[in-house]
Amino acid sequence: RNYYGLITVYMYEEGSTTYELKRGNYVEVLSRDLSDKPELVKQIVSKKLRYGDLGKIFSAYNTAVEQTSSE
Repeated sequence: RNYYGLITVYMYEEGSTTYELKRGNYVEVLSRDLSDKPELVKQIVSKKLRYGDLGKIFSAYNTAVEQTSSE
């Protein structure tokens, strides 16, 4: 049997180099890169939002940015 699935890989850019966002680095990277939304960073650092929640984290960040820009 062959099973096929999709794996989402999150990437980030630092300078001119692209890296994979991994379990071991996501707190550090997102704390720095999402620092304009301190409440979201607080949830990441406290592990209320975890690596498995990356899609939810980015969705929440995008929503917060949209709300800020429409004010």
